[in-house]
Amino acid sequence: MRNIFIVASPLQLAGALEAKNKFNGVNSIFVVFIGKNELQNSFMLKIIKRFIDDEIIYIHYTSDLWFLNRKMKLMKKMRNERFLNLFIGDYREFSMRSFACNLAYDKLFLLDDGNSTLVLNSQLVDHITSMRGSYGKMTVRDIFKQLLAYANGLSVKRNVNINWFTMFEFKPLNNGEILKHQFEYLKSSAINVAWESNYSTKIYFIGGEMVKSGVMRSIEIYIDLIRKVRTYYAPFEFIYLPHRYEEKETLEVLANICDLKILRLDNIVELGFIESNIVPSHICSFYSTALYSLKLLYPHCSIEIVTLQKDLLNEEYIEAVENVQSYYKQIFKTILLN
Repeated sequence: MRNIFIVASPLQLAGALEAKNKFNGVNSIFVVFIGKNELQNSFMLKIIKRFIDDEIIYIHYTSDLWFLNRKMKLMKKMRNERFLNLFIGDYREFSMRSFACNLAYDKLFLLDDGNSTLVLNSQLVDHITSMRGSYGKMTVRDIFKQLLAYANGLSVKRNVNINWFTMFEFKPLNNGEILKHQFEYLKSSAINVAWESNYSTKIYFIGGEMVKSGVMRSIEIYIDLIRKVRTYYAPFEFIYLPHRYEEKETLEVLANICDLKILRLDNIVELGFIESNIVPSHICSFYSTALYSLKLLYPHCSIEIVTLQKDLLNEEYIEAVENVQSYYKQIFKTILLN
C-alpha cells in the first residue's frame, strides 16, 4: 500500500516531505492543489522540482466551482485504492475533510499548516472525531459544497481517529498518535552550502497577512505596531520578510514609514534562508509558525515574539491568537511594547 499526501501550501508540502522520509521505503503519491496565489504556487513547484520524484497529481484553480469539482472527481477515482496512511493539510478546509471522508486508508494524519495545529489541538478533543461537511458554523457556501458532494456520490460524514504529524511539542488532547519531526530531511538534504556567518547586527522580522485575513482590526494598527517594533530594535538593521499574501502597496508604505528593508525570498523562509546563504542570529515576529521551524533549523538563533494586545485584534480571533502566543511564550523571549 502507498501513502498519500494532500497538500495546498508550501509548509504542508515541507511536512509531507518529512513524513515521506519517516516512512522510507513506502511508495507515495502527492496530490497538490495549485491555487490562486502565484507566489505560493511558485514556492511549491520549486520544492517539488528539488525534492520529489514520486507520482504527483496537480489540481489547478480556474474557478471556485471547477476547483472543487475537480477535487471531487479525483476522490471518486481514488476510492477503489486503499492507502496505508492519508496525510492532509488544513483540516478546517472542506476539500481536505472530504478526502478524509471518502478515501480508504489505515490511518489519518494532519500535517502542520501554520499555527492551526495548535488551535486544532485545543478544539479536537474527542478520541473519535465526527467529520462533517462544515467546520464551525454552517454557511450557505457549506450547504452548496455538501450538495455538490452528494451529486458526485460522495460522503460528507465519517467518524475517524485523527493523528498528528508535526514539528510542535504538545500532548494531543484527542489522545491521537503523534509523530514528530525536526526537519531532519530538509537539514540533511538542503543545508550543505557555505554560509556567511556574521548576521549579528541584523534583525529578521517575519511579517504576516494579519489585516486581510481578519486577525488585526486595521492596516493602520498593523503599520503602527511595526513602527514600534522597528523603534525597539533601533540599533539593528531591520529586515522585514513579508508573508506571500502581503500586497506590494502595503509593503511600500511599511518601508517608507518604518524605515526598514523589505526582503522577498524566492522560497518559503526555511528554504529561502538556506538558498540565500543566510544564517540569522536574531529573528522576531508576532506568532509566525516560522519562529518554531527556524528554531529547529538554527538552534543558536535568538528568537523573540511581540505580544499582541487584545484591543488590536478582531474579537473572533482573540482566543486563537492568545492560545498560540501562550504556547510560544514558553519557548521564546517575549517583548511587550507600550
